[in-house]
Amino acid sequence: MATLLKPDENGQVKCSWCGQEKKGAPKCPSGRGRLRDFDKALFENLCHIHCTVDEIEAILNTNQQTIDKWCLRTYKAPFKVVRGKYSEGGKASLRRNQFALSKKNAAMSIWLGKQYLNQKDLPQDLEEFSGKLSDLLQKLNLYKKHTKDAVTT
Repeated sequence: MATLLKPDENGQVKCSWCGQEKKGAPKCPSGRGRLRDFDKALFENLCHIHCTVDEIEAILNTNQQTIDKWCLRTYKAPFKVVRGKYSEGGKASLRRNQFALSKKNAAMSIWLGKQYLNQKDLPQDLEEFSGKLSDLLQKLNLYKKHTKDAVTT
């Protein structure tokens, strides 16, 4: 999974911290230790499916500090920013799957209506309409008051 940086065809490795080149093993000439590299596609896919930091650490067999340093070298941005960028694609994918599922599943369709169209279930007492207009208006006023109170609290 996690591998060390490999030297190029000339055997040169450039340290991302000090900028010096060193032949042989990919170790920082400044003594900071070995540089780690990860499979970029794997990392992006883990972010895409909303893996937690602990899960990413476990899969890459490293810690968050090392991942953050790798993100700074690879993406020129901190881990939090990179993770946020690639997790947005996961949200779009999830939303696409939910909309496809809503064509077959009424519950999913109702849920999406509540989330995106501000649709609400009517209270049960409104569904038990007796046929008198005054009763209906009274129940609607109670419902409006109830929802107004719920929004303000």
